[in-house]
Amino acid sequence: MNPELLRVKDLKIHFPVTSGILRRTTGHVRAVDGVSFSIERGRTLGLVGESGSGKTTTGRALLRLVDITSGTVTVEGIDVTAARSRELRRLRPRMQMIFQDPLSCLNPRLSVADIIAEPLDENEQLTRRDRDRAVGQLMDAVGLLRAWAMRFPHEFSGGQCQRIGIARALALKPRLIVCDEPIASLDFSVQAQIVNLLKDLQEEHALAYLFISHDLGMIRHMADDVAVMYLGKIVERAPVDMLFDNPMHPYTQALMSAAPSMPGTARRRRVVLKGESPSASEPLAGCVFRSRCPLATAVCSHKTPSLATVATDHRVACHLHPSAREPQTS
Repeated sequence: MNPELLRVKDLKIHFPVTSGILRRTTGHVRAVDGVSFSIERGRTLGLVGESGSGKTTTGRALLRLVDITSGTVTVEGIDVTAARSRELRRLRPRMQMIFQDPLSCLNPRLSVADIIAEPLDENEQLTRRDRDRAVGQLMDAVGLLRAWAMRFPHEFSGGQCQRIGIARALALKPRLIVCDEPIASLDFSVQAQIVNLLKDLQEEHALAYLFISHDLGMIRHMADDVAVMYLGKIVERAPVDMLFDNPMHPYTQALMSAAPSMPGTARRRRVVLKGESPSASEPLAGCVFRSRCPLATAVCSHKTPSLATVATDHRVACHLHPSAREPQTS
């Protein structure tokens, strides 16, 4: 069996910018601009970067929740980007998403049982007894009492609502789950419970996760590999320990220096970035990070670095590393 579950190649998502009475297109916002990565079965890719870097848009694109400008998304050898509506409907059960705000993604008019059973009602032909049995098993799996099945979302805490969302995502036995900052809106005491639940479910069902988060500590705990995004591009990717022990891109180094020190690790030298991120609607020549990079050189202003291998399984898009100056295949 091919261990690779998901492959994304040169993914681009450009949103049109319109102006005037006739709403003519005058430009594009390059939310995602040439992203490539893969995820193997049972493994987690952590996706990090500041707000506006394109993380959530990338995650939504995997499920075709946003229009894809170009590139391919392949799940178990099937091209999701080329799938028509009927074929996409057959593919959707293999890919699910856990959203950031657990309460806003649950229908307040439905009971917990109906929320969890909604994917089953749309995709399976189950008797009432089988439906109720499946809902009960899913509630057991995520630590919810079956006695709560007829309650409504407003009767639950944020952590419990997130468990409901996880149960709904598991209903169709997916192979891939996109976790879009699933713990960001939860209390610190609840975050560890949800992350441990996700890890237990991954081990039990061999799930692959794309785990999007701002929390570097949680990424280190959760992920097997990490990709760092900046302004729609992946600027560094490596196994989690390698990336945290030896970040090579100046942007990754700045992110690491801003995070609280992990127990047992040396304190990093603080790297302060000046200025603001450029607008994603402006065409940029050269390296997208050059305007804020403390190590930028003349070549950075006119030549775009490729994501190149600088060590085993460690890829960086930076002219500080000579191999990034030559075109690389994804």
